[in-house]
Amino acid sequence: MRRLLRLPLSAAFSRAGRLVVAALAAFALCGCRSLPLQPPIDLSGPGWSVREGQAIWRPRAGANGVAGDLLVATHADGRSVVQFTKTPLPFLVAQRTPQGWQAQFIPRNKTYSGRGEPPARLLWLHLPNGLERLYDPSKFGGGAEPDGSFSFWNLASGERLEGFLNMTRRPSTYVVKSGDYFMRIARHHGITPDSLREANPGIAVERLRVGQRLMIPPLAPQP
Repeated sequence: MRRLLRLPLSAAFSRAGRLVVAALAAFALCGCRSLPLQPPIDLSGPGWSVREGQAIWRPRAGANGVAGDLLVATHADGRSVVQFTKTPLPFLVAQRTPQGWQAQFIPRNKTYSGRGEPPARLLWLHLPNGLERLYDPSKFGGGAEPDGSFSFWNLASGERLEGFLNMTRRPSTYVVKSGDYFMRIARHHGITPDSLREANPGIAVERLRVGQRLMIPPLAPQP
């Protein structure tokens, strides 16, 4: 079972790591209205699509990059989780729900949260939508490519994330919701429109119906 846990602050975290986290935390809105701390999310439940890989984070244009392991999980109900780990220690956990958002900076034991749409300068919270290219193009750029590579950036600040993610888990079916369209569903599950179409012969992709159930192709076996 995969579960994201809050881990205690470690004295072993390097001075360089602390400075990087300080720079990251500067992007948070200190004056936001805080919400109660959200509990860890169990990603073994049904409906989660999970991508895992590596990424480089640059807090602004031209800044040195910070490399780490990245996990991005999205759910059909609108929840999402981003976890960035600078080995061997957790670095950041960002959660988003239809009701609000939360970004936890582990080494400094700081948490920022708010209701509604998170601020654009908290790039981590927008990454799940960014991978699917569901964003305001006046604020963000980039997205995920079919080969798993991605880049996503804030147009105003130059903050940037780029790397490579593999889909490690996705549901076997998906129920169409209001506002869905075929390309969006394919991007959400990390597949091409052609593979989604092949898994659903006879379905008119131009006329999807709310409540319609689509088959999602299984992940390719790992070598």
